[in-house]
Amino acid sequence: MGDTVSLLQWPPTRDIAFEQKRLVSDALCAFFFKFVTVLATTIAEAGAIPALVNLLTSGTAAAKEKAAAALWNLAINDENKVFIAEAGAIPALVNNLLTSGTAIANKNAAGALGTLAVNDEDKVAIAEAGAIP
Repeated sequence: MGDTVSLLQWPPTRDIAFEQKRLVSDALCAFFFKFVTVLATTIAEAGAIPALVNLLTSGTAAAKEKAAAALWNLAINDENKVFIAEAGAIPALVNNLLTSGTAIANKNAAGALGTLAVNDEDKVAIAEAGAIP
């Protein structure tokens, strides 16, 4: 019975150190997200997206896996979603997803397409590229 009461009162006392750690953790997460977003924009502005699309269409199996993963990561940025679609990545990702021989390439292509599908225009482009049977 004593164990039940202690579980119902969890946490038993307010832990100031825990609250401070949580606040620091939240601040670090916000900083990291901002850093990743800025980094993704910088990478896109440097011209990486067309090169990644080229790897999707003509690279080795390993290169296709990595290119799809990179596009998935770059697509977290809304501006990059536009650049990725304009570079012709959607048909290349769909083709990679439907014809790739590796599970990793499929997962990465599906992840990139799922991230891009947040935009209505990209949803249409994904469907037109044949991703929906």
